[in-house]
Amino acid sequence: MTRVWQLSKESMKEMDLLSTITDALDAFDRPSSIEKNELQNRIDRAYNLLQRLEIATKAQTSREKQKDFFLLQIAEALEKGNRLNPSDFQKEILVALEDLKRRDPEVSGETRKVLSQVLDTVMRMTSRSIEALSTTLP
Repeated sequence: MTRVWQLSKESMKEMDLLSTITDALDAFDRPSSIEKNELQNRIDRAYNLLQRLEIATKAQTSREKQKDFFLLQIAEALEKGNRLNPSDFQKEILVALEDLKRRDPEVSGETRKVLSQVLDTVMRMTSRSIEALSTTLP
């Protein structure tokens, strides 16, 4: 049962990240159809996610211990998938963070690209987690 619990917990984290990213991308695509407070909330959640991902990426190049192994896995998968070293990936995240800091739904293509890459990576990870979970159930 411990394995099932762990896989369920991991899947829920992944689903939460997917929700955060898809909500933000949706807000960027149709800002006028979303209430202003909800729009700001979606941007803030995406900002917080990228901020945590940037910390995980920075931990790879410093002596700092990574506290969130889950985000570290995502950062490493993104770096590998995009053939980037941690420093270059960190720079991409920092550019997106600066863009999101403005709290304006008109974001750059680079910010959309970073969020889309995170979305694709987390979707793959979620799919593997759910598949693993389904094989453990009777």
